[in-house]
Amino acid sequence: MLGTSPCTVGSKGRAHTRMIGGTTPCTTKIAGSDYDRPLPSRDIPGTMASDYWRWGGQGMAENTDTSWGGRAKWLHWLIAFMILLEVPVGFIMSATYGASFKDETMLGLHNLMAQVHITNGILILALVSYRLSWRYRNPAPGLPASLEAYQKWIARLTHGFLYTLLLVMPLSGWAANSVLGDSPQFGDTELWFFAWDIIPPILPQLPLDHQFGYVFFANIHRYALYAGGVILGLHILAALWHHFARKDNILLRMWPAGAVESERDV
Repeated sequence: MLGTSPCTVGSKGRAHTRMIGGTTPCTTKIAGSDYDRPLPSRDIPGTMASDYWRWGGQGMAENTDTSWGGRAKWLHWLIAFMILLEVPVGFIMSATYGASFKDETMLGLHNLMAQVHITNGILILALVSYRLSWRYRNPAPGLPASLEAYQKWIARLTHGFLYTLLLVMPLSGWAANSVLGDSPQFGDTELWFFAWDIIPPILPQLPLDHQFGYVFFANIHRYALYAGGVILGLHILAALWHHFARKDNILLRMWPAGAVESERDV
């Protein structure tokens, strides 16, 4: 009967039994071992158990006290890959700008790089915003209790700067193109989303020599890039220092396949 009858599925030495439609978890038993644990039900939406199944059984979506959850890991590495794409594409876009007025081939290359750079930047802005909201609802794992107080302070400050710059960079680029607008001097300004010029400006067009015109936001964009390179470099060096010098699993708990236990900050 629904809600009372167990169902059993056998598979090469494994047997899974759970109550259909009920609240009793099924039991997973691996033959020849003492491993016996509740198998979470995927029938209860909005629970950690349903997230387990949603992520293919590879780990919980939520963070734990000692490790990042599956969703945080996916967001971390996806954003990291997109940054690796964004920076060189941006340099190529800038380098081909002048030549694009004289050469059709360069114009095609410049437009392609602009499409990739602007689209990728908007997607980074959306993903970072989502990651911040997810982190607010799922607090980060604690830092190792053996770290000195100043080391914990530096780690949190570095993360704060990284999140800030990941918001400032796409917003300042968006603002710079918005205030530049279309002009006889610089031609049309496209705000691409993939192959379509459909992204609306976030600020009105302003004269080029305006105090808060294109140059103002372009400089913010440029200096945020330089600062971001320094902070990102420190972040990577710190992760490697934790892994190779301290051997405290800080890197492994964010690694895609990592599901490790580390010291808890108490």
